[in-house]
Amino acid sequence: MKKLFTLSLLLISTIAFSFAQKVDLKKGIVYFDKQPVYSYDREMMGNITNLYRLNTSDMIMTISFENNGTINYSNDDYIRIFFYEFNVLIETGKLRGMWPKQILERMRKMGVIENNGVFNPMKVENFRMQYHEEYVRIR
Repeated sequence: MKKLFTLSLLLISTIAFSFAQKVDLKKGIVYFDKQPVYSYDREMMGNITNLYRLNTSDMIMTISFENNGTINYSNDDYIRIFFYEFNVLIETGKLRGMWPKQILERMRKMGVIENNGVFNPMKVENFRMQYHEEYVRIR
């Protein structure tokens, strides 16, 4: 019985990992399942990640971590995502604690970004409706 359970668990985990959509950010290139899709750079000590179309300077998305001016207090921190092509801004605390790689993986899983790097406009709007929250910025 234990062997059957272990074998079933191994089979399920193998299937789950084989369908996982892997995102890697290495040396200025974003890879989806080992295929280069975007280029990127980081600003402000890694708090801002800018994504560009591959081999161009066309910025397509920015993911930034906002601490709302309070370094030692994290309850008001949030993530800001801006899609340049659609002029869509998302500010959310629901993705707080996630790195840009994890956010891109979630977007791929939800169909916001297709495997070839093209954004689905309807899924971008769905993502905005699910995650966008209003944040008051301290200035």
